[in-house]
Amino acid sequence: MKVLTTTILFFISLSVFSQTNKMALLKFKKEYNVLEYRLKTKSTALNHSTTKENEKLSFEMKQELIDLETKYGSNEIKLYINKNKYAEAVNKTLLKYELLINEIKAKHQIELAKIESDFQNEIGKLQLKYKIAQ
Repeated sequence: MKVLTTTILFFISLSVFSQTNKMALLKFKKEYNVLEYRLKTKSTALNHSTTKENEKLSFEMKQELIDLETKYGSNEIKLYINKNKYAEAVNKTLLKYELLINEIKAKHQIELAKIESDFQNEIGKLQLKYKIAQ
């Protein structure tokens, strides 16, 4: 996460606070903390849902590989005869799930960027509201 960015913004805000009145400073801090809390909860929820989706896909992949093994390799003779078909089916299955997992990772990165962007926009609005320069 961009903890460094939020920390820097917080310290920049603190240095400017001496120029603002105490009431505006307290309100800004309070609203900033609320925004930071929302950022953490949204990103935690997103991480949880992404992990859940990845684990589900991983389970489905393992089940499919087990099914392939029972289909093509229920015994040594059958495995030897269907060795190439089995290898091709396993490779196809692995690639399919790798693509699905990469798609989930890409969506996760996009959503995380949206959350961070919204957070930065809200900080900007707060700074304008309380007339705090960066």
